[in-house]
Amino acid sequence: MTTSPNDPNPSAGSQSHPRPVVTTARMALGAIALVGLVFALLQWMTPGTLRRIEAWWLMVACLGASPLIASIGTRWSLAGVSATSILWGTAAQLVAKSPLWFHPIDLSAPTGLSALILSMIAAQFVITAIIVLRAGILMKTWRFALSLGWARILVLLLVLGLSAATMMQGIEQKYLGYIVRQHLFASVFWGVNLVSIIAFTIALPGNELRHLASRVKRRFSMPGDHTPKSRSDARLPLYIAAFVLIACAVLSYFSFQNVPHVEDEVIYLMQAKMLAQGQLAVPTPPSPESFEFYLMDTHKGLWFATTFPGWAVVLAVGTWLNVTWLVNPLLAAGGILLAHALFKSAFDRGSANIAILLMACSPWFLLMSSSLMLHTLTLALMLGTWLLLSKSKDSNRALFALAAGGLMGLFFLTRPMEGLLIGTLSGLWVVSFSWRERRLKLVAAYSVGCIIIGAGLFAFNAYLTGSPLETPLNAYVAEIWGEGRNGYGFRENVGPPNWGGVDLYPGHSPLEALIHLQNNAYFLNFEFLGWGIGSLFLAGVFALWGRWTRYHLFLGAIVLMTLVLYSLYWFAGSFYIGPRYWFLMFLPLIMFSVGGLKTVTEKIHHALPDAAIAPRIGATAALLGVSALLVFTSWLAFNKYPNLRGYHGDYVEMSRMAEFENALIFVNSESDPEYGSAFIALDPTFTSSRPIFALDLGFEKNADLIAAFPDRDIYFVEGRNRRADKISISRGPLSSDDLILDPPPTLD
Repeated sequence: MTTSPNDPNPSAGSQSHPRPVVTTARMALGAIALVGLVFALLQWMTPGTLRRIEAWWLMVACLGASPLIASIGTRWSLAGVSATSILWGTAAQLVAKSPLWFHPIDLSAPTGLSALILSMIAAQFVITAIIVLRAGILMKTWRFALSLGWARILVLLLVLGLSAATMMQGIEQKYLGYIVRQHLFASVFWGVNLVSIIAFTIALPGNELRHLASRVKRRFSMPGDHTPKSRSDARLPLYIAAFVLIACAVLSYFSFQNVPHVEDEVIYLMQAKMLAQGQLAVPTPPSPESFEFYLMDTHKGLWFATTFPGWAVVLAVGTWLNVTWLVNPLLAAGGILLAHALFKSAFDRGSANIAILLMACSPWFLLMSSSLMLHTLTLALMLGTWLLLSKSKDSNRALFALAAGGLMGLFFLTRPMEGLLIGTLSGLWVVSFSWRERRLKLVAAYSVGCIIIGAGLFAFNAYLTGSPLETPLNAYVAEIWGEGRNGYGFRENVGPPNWGGVDLYPGHSPLEALIHLQNNAYFLNFEFLGWGIGSLFLAGVFALWGRWTRYHLFLGAIVLMTLVLYSLYWFAGSFYIGPRYWFLMFLPLIMFSVGGLKTVTEKIHHALPDAAIAPRIGATAALLGVSALLVFTSWLAFNKYPNLRGYHGDYVEMSRMAEFENALIFVNSESDPEYGSAFIALDPTFTSSRPIFALDLGFEKNADLIAAFPDRDIYFVEGRNRRADKISISRGPLSSDDLILDPPPTLD
């Protein structure tokens, strides 16, 4: 930041070049970037000259050159150079980082293009240093930091530093040096990014930025504005919801490939298929061991999914319409509209605008809403409940409170513990405003709504286990792991016998809770906003320096209760899409970040009143949002989720081919993901002509299943099993008579 409203380096941005020269330069660089983008995409699809991670970086680099190309010959040129160096540098940092499991950083002996890519980090630092040193603001920055109070600054740095890398892998390896090295690398990256962001803020041309900011403010409300909304202002939530819908649909279809990537998602799909046909459970199939899969259980002649039914009820609609991959993107787009309406009511239109912009740029939100996980539904239910309760408060209409209770009841059907937590906190809010104004009918209506829908869980339990208080999930876990294993608390007999590096010690203890806390904090700091300076930066600023309201206290209670709840649980749940068990914290952290953005602007403006601080902070936040989408989200979308854990869509594609209609297909599978990829293509009732995919358990076991489906053509398929890029048919089509005369060979 500079105390002068003018450009800190006017000569650097002067328009001294003839316009034809500038246009030619832009066209030439644009053409090079376009050719590079096509080449990189082809290399990613079919690795050859480049590794996939290198091809991804080249794609990002070509797109990230846009600020540089657009600013040539203008007063924005220095900011354009800085912005491009930030995009290239943060992408280079991710080249050195594995997208899988614990995201370890490896800087050992890069060669070829990787060495050149990593040199972009040094280039980012050099460009940053030149801008900062020429601006001469080091002493001003030092004095500004002193004015904020070193104690609070140290607390913020401590939080960001501890969450810069996960310690879990180093603890598993019992290697302190590894933990120190990972945190050192991550801290260096963070420092380079922070100073780079400051440099970009300085490099922005003051006069031009003010002019641009005034145009934006005429069209869109900012936090604290009380001017009437414009037509563009009213349309903004629709534009952002449309963007989120398209982005999540593309990610769902191409990155997640419209298939599950964890066992939970497989079971949600199977449960949704049953519900789409009007059944909670189906008769136990012939030879049930041929269809054995984690979280599927049998009881008293019924075969069913053990997961809670709330999400499957919603997913069943998409299953029935054959668009399961669109359910979460639609919920995410709806969540944007609900969030804007709610936050506009609780805060102001400008704060709501910034909130949904942050949501739309959040890798955590976008990727979660592109998967088949249930957390986007819980987010939408939470928003819908609060919005309806707010309307009931304003209108004194019990119908709104009743509907809010119904949504919270569905939340309870989806994730009971979280539903109980949010339902109770929401209920206390209803009591607080109803008691003062003697409107207890709202409390009664909300409670009735919760009970009517939420009681469905007890009916679900009773139907499948025989007891309204015993969930199918707990009964299943008790059977395979032992009694009481899927529970909360610090004790020895909780959790699985052995889940390797994702569950370090038997049972659960306060020490393991701290390890999980630090691990989840890392993933939250990394994936929540996808900012190279730390996703928790703004939320931390607000927590330490911001002005809290009663709404912030309510949101803070959700954060605190979530931390307590999942500190008592034996599993961290952070290895798929961020710290997914902490997703209840998403909305509170969004609003804390909005408050942090306002706090940063106010604090710096107070120190430098003539430096166009608000427009500079706004432009910097916009760049960080672009970086989150272009760099962090694409890094995960291109390099993590396709074929994650061995899941793929070959069997689904096979099930749609006419030649396999009415077939019985035995799959040679060596892992849950391999058979899970086939399992999702099943009709759980076995009454349609869709192919039946069964585990190949050998001639004698297979014969029982063949006898149950004598009219089906028989195939034997060799799964990928991490050795091939495609499944292959090893035998078939065969009839049952063929197998009796010529049984398949057995392995010695």
